[in-house]
Amino acid sequence: MADYDGWEVENVFSSPRRGRIAYSESVLHSTSALRLSTAVVYSGTYSRELMGGDSHSLFFGVDSGSRKFSAQAFPNSNGKVGVEILDPDTAESLGVAFSVGSGAWEKVEVSFTAERKVYVAKITNFAKVSGASGGDARAYVDEIKAE
Repeated sequence: MADYDGWEVENVFSSPRRGRIAYSESVLHSTSALRLSTAVVYSGTYSRELMGGDSHSLFFGVDSGSRKFSAQAFPNSNGKVGVEILDPDTAESLGVAFSVGSGAWEKVEVSFTAERKVYVAKITNFAKVSGASGGDARAYVDEIKAE
């Protein structure tokens, strides 16, 4: 397997804010463009927090063959988190999976056939914000893996 030493993350927020940053697990705690949380964590110290409607696009490289991309997701009880794998050259969707919105940690996994190149994993919190107060539509994502 080839060595890939990091990720690039594009944050797409429901508000007009946008950003692109270089991502590395070793500097995760100091990366201000990601919304991080210590309140709801699957493993380690931090999880990624997604507000309702927010998404993160992660660019990752894999070798050719059958591959899996997975993440632990903690959607609120009436929301769901989706993971979609996209080919950046053609914008073709290679697979998609959703959490069931249980209000607990769930493994969301997409299997796909890869060439040896970089792909995009789009992780989206589909929870709807309702009412004047906005409600709590947060979701958390942890243990993101490409295998």
